[in-house]
Amino acid sequence: YRRLVSLMPKNAEAERRLGRALVDAARGPAQSSPGTTQFDKTRLMTEAKESFDKALEIAPDYPAALSDRLTLERVLTGDAGALKLAQDLANARKDSIARLVVLGDFATAVDKHDLALTSYRAVWDKVKNGESLRRLYSALSITGKATEGLQMLKTWAAEHPTDYDTRF
Repeated sequence: YRRLVSLMPKNAEAERRLGRALVDAARGPAQSSPGTTQFDKTRLMTEAKESFDKALEIAPDYPAALSDRLTLERVLTGDAGALKLAQDLANARKDSIARLVVLGDFATAVDKHDLALTSYRAVWDKVKNGESLRRLYSALSITGKATEGLQMLKTWAAEHPTDYDTRF
């Protein structure tokens, strides 16, 4: 992947894949190579972070790179650090639907359901589509507002009879 990045320096996917390979290398050698030191693992994780950050420089709203960066941050600093990064990333590009979705998804993953609901409502306010409604409905349900979500689903289904994913 380093070679690929050198051949395609403006390719976010190449950077993201390099970052993932570096994370895998940092995690894997402990089992297969007893000589791997903590320094080596730390260096690999630092390089992975740099690769994910570079991917986000190239493509700031790339959901896979955002998710990978947050997953790494969760390993490095825990849930609180990763959640702060997710919020910072969303705040840095307030018009980014992708960053709001990733913030909501990450907030859901760490059981911060009120934050997820706020994020998904912001997405819904910007983009009314089946995918954003499904996420919003899920957040409404988990925060005890399933009735509101169900009404939104019924209205959507009546107005969009061919949106089978949301109807299901």
